[in-house]
Amino acid sequence: MQRIFTGVAVVTAAVVLTACGSDGGDKAASGDKTTPDAKKTIDAGAHGGEVKRKVTLEVRGKGALAQGISYQLGSSGSETGSLPWKKTETLTLTSAQQKVGVLVSIVPGSVAGPDGTLKPGACIITVDGKDVADNRGGKSDKGCTYKVR
Repeated sequence: MQRIFTGVAVVTAAVVLTACGSDGGDKAASGDKTTPDAKKTIDAGAHGGEVKRKVTLEVRGKGALAQGISYQLGSSGSETGSLPWKKTETLTLTSAQQKVGVLVSIVPGSVAGPDGTLKPGACIITVDGKDVADNRGGKSDKGCTYKVR
């Protein structure tokens, strides 16, 4: 569980660093050689190129969780408790994030199956009202991940 959570954190950090990269130079001080068309593109991303996405992470089922839920949705976290479980946030994406995507994920935790064995909970990710990822009703041992654009 810790390895999965660490892997999600590393991938998320890589996406953020890639989207926010800079050459470190100060073009204003050295004479701005950006073409007017490039300036329009830069300005559009900084002033109005943003888009909002309503993202919902959900684990379906009934009863208590045998293991907690871990998630990445704007920030990372984990929760314990009972099912059904749902978390919704509105993400504001810059134009760069719209191109590369922002990773959201959920590790659904374990629930007791009909035969008493532990199995993954049924997870689903919804973006702007559309189901975009699931783990086939808990039949897959993987969690749910999606890049929001």
